[in-house]
Amino acid sequence: MEYIRNEDEVVFLTDTGRYSGRGSIQLYMEDKPLIVIPKSEKPDGKPDILIMDSNVVPDADVLNGYYFTGVISDKKIYSLKEVGLDKSMFSFNQIGNEESGCVMFGPYISLNPGFYEVTYHMSGNSSIKSENDCLGVADIVADGGSSTISSVEWDGTSQSITIQFHLWEETRNIEFRYFKNEGNDMVPLELTLRNIDEWK
Repeated sequence: MEYIRNEDEVVFLTDTGRYSGRGSIQLYMEDKPLIVIPKSEKPDGKPDILIMDSNVVPDADVLNGYYFTGVISDKKIYSLKEVGLDKSMFSFNQIGNEESGCVMFGPYISLNPGFYEVTYHMSGNSSIKSENDCLGVADIVADGGSSTISSVEWDGTSQSITIQFHLWEETRNIEFRYFKNEGNDMVPLELTLRNIDEWK
């Protein structure tokens, strides 16, 4: 929820106006005010959007419930509202209905220690009818795919794939990948990634 500018100040971004009048500087990102307050103070409630330096490691509960949306100029962007990861961070391969292979990979991001939940929102058509058939595999990897954090087979009985995972330490170059099997053209339409406080 905070982007550390120096040792004494924190920048909060909100579109509610509830922090207006606080802080010594008033800046804007589009029509949303950026409020600078002393680092020792706590805002009244959670900001709607927050910007954080990539090298800042917050307390475990600071990001609970926030959705990670992307990285801009080495700043991590989080939102309280459910927002998908920026598609421009991913790479996509065009694979035909009767072919199998990796259709999506990326975005090679770094995540702090903590509990996370990623949801692949799927779209497309399938000629596979049996619930025992596997349409594809979603996985989470690091180190160029040499380190697997989690992997889940998907049978297509729902329109999404949800994976919860835990990182014990800061992990770099994380990818969210999807491999489809032949007989379908189901692909991730959107991914959402949020911090959670514990396993569900």
